[in-house]
Amino acid sequence: MKLTKPLTLRFLNGDTVSLDRRAALMMMTCPIAVFIIVFSASIVRTLSIFMLDVPVSWLAAIALGLGMGALLWVFFLCLSLVLIRLGRMTRDGIDLPVPLIGLLGVLCNDIPMLWIYARVFDLDIWTPMAAAMIVLLAFAVHLGFELLFAVVVLPLLARARNQRPAPAGIPRPAPDPKLMLDGETIAAKDITLIQADEHYVFVHHGGRKSHVRQSFGSLVKALDKTAGMQVHKSYWVAFDHVQQVQPKRDGGLKLILKDKTAIPGARSRARAFREALRSRAQMGAARTEPAKEGQF
Repeated sequence: MKLTKPLTLRFLNGDTVSLDRRAALMMMTCPIAVFIIVFSASIVRTLSIFMLDVPVSWLAAIALGLGMGALLWVFFLCLSLVLIRLGRMTRDGIDLPVPLIGLLGVLCNDIPMLWIYARVFDLDIWTPMAAAMIVLLAFAVHLGFELLFAVVVLPLLARARNQRPAPAGIPRPAPDPKLMLDGETIAAKDITLIQADEHYVFVHHGGRKSHVRQSFGSLVKALDKTAGMQVHKSYWVAFDHVQQVQPKRDGGLKLILKDKTAIPGARSRARAFREALRSRAQMGAARTEPAKEGQF
């Protein structure tokens, strides 16, 4: 089944954005989006008051302009939610150019306000010429600020969508941990073997063997338990680095690694190692060919 967002908007600069209810609310309530819509609408409505010679003070004209700008923002917010609701009822959703929505907003807001001015202030401005002048001015300014909206707000919306938390039940993958070994940063996933030899600790990574100052225990604690385990008091090995597991008569294990190195597995840890290896293979977590077990 094809998943289609209920509303698709096409801007003058060629940008396209598909919205559901959540994305529409996010876009329309973004502080910058609110500012652009209210600011542009307020400028036009204030200029219209002066052009029509409405008998109010300049302070009242600015207040009226701000009020009508806020009213237009509410109109666009409600209109977007209505369009999304209608888009859910259709198979392919609703696809509209933003200039058409802007023109609808101008007609639904400026024409009624022109009528109110004419009636309240008893002005002879309820004429086709006055209506055309107001609509053209508002629409021209709208087109300019529409481009600004597309350039500024749409990237913010895309960034906010990318930063959404993962849905419940789908954990976000954790970043690969890194270890600082004697001043060198090493990705934990590259470590294949840690070996303790009396007072010395060696880390095998990327085909290299490094002598480090950290203790064996601290290194083991820092590594991901799903990547490998401590199989002996002196050895930690990555599951993916084990090629073959051979049982020993005393109940311990002999692990043959991919570089043909053989390391011991303590009897006390043999069962846990087998279970971890089997569980990893069954869950498909192994990134390479799973180790081949001998007869246990």
